Amino acid sequence: MTIPTKIGKYTIDSQLASSAVGMHRYSAVDRSVMHEVELWVFSDRSATFREELLNWARRFATTAHLHLIPVIDVIPTEDGHYCMVTHSVPGANLFETCGGSGLPIDECVRIVAATASALDHVHAKGITHGSICPFCILSEHERPNVYLTDFSIVPLDRGVPAYASPQRLKLETGPDTTSDIYSLGMCFHHALTGKQPFEGSSLEVLEQAASGSPVSPRRQNPSIPLELERICLKAIAINPQGRYATAGEMVADLRKWKSSKA
Repeated sequence: MTIPTKIGKYTIDSQLASSAVGMHRYSAVDRSVMHEVELWVFSDRSATFREELLNWARRFATTAHLHLIPVIDVIPTEDGHYCMVTHSVPGANLFETCGGSGLPIDECVRIVAATASALDHVHAKGITHGSICPFCILSEHERPNVYLTDFSIVPLDRGVPAYASPQRLKLETGPDTTSDIYSLGMCFHHALTGKQPFEGSSLEVLEQAASGSPVSPRRQNPSIPLELERICLKAIAINPQGRYATAGEMVADLRKWKSSKA
């Protein structure tokens, strides 16, 4: 797909990402008010997809939350594609923030609790994320806020392999709340240890993730508090029944641990 120079009133600065499901993401600006935005352009031009996208955007518009980036508009492109417009938030994703050493414990808890709060909020509205991974958790540069981004409007069959639940990887279920919680737990594991939960080739990652949980966080970093390891391991329990029933329960445990330190 050729990178356009303009869509509607938005002038495109650069391409940010492309996905296997035909989504192209661009950095752009509304020059009339000098407002920076992101444009999400989808390859599917069908009327059915247009209705799905509009319905998703309408539902997402009801989910205003401190840790979610709002959708501004859905507009057509000149060549018949559909484009979703969101605010642009300059920041670093969790993968970039972690580097290879993990984050300070308090920072891990702050970021994961904020993300879980946003996840609990959208789940209550009947929306799942579908592909949570460190690239979807954004820490803003200008102020200490965290955003859950990159919702899977066009879901990947298995999510992101290194962070997806065994049930997603085995195609036993589509995107659902328990798989979202598992994926967030895997991001917590990554933030605590500084390492991807599973490593190797794509096939090796898929086989490891489908067969069970990663090494416990404290085996990789013994300084991690026992209670935080318990919270992490509960979120990534192989059996969905062993996980948190809601992301809100995970938030409550993280906040309880934080308050116990005060």
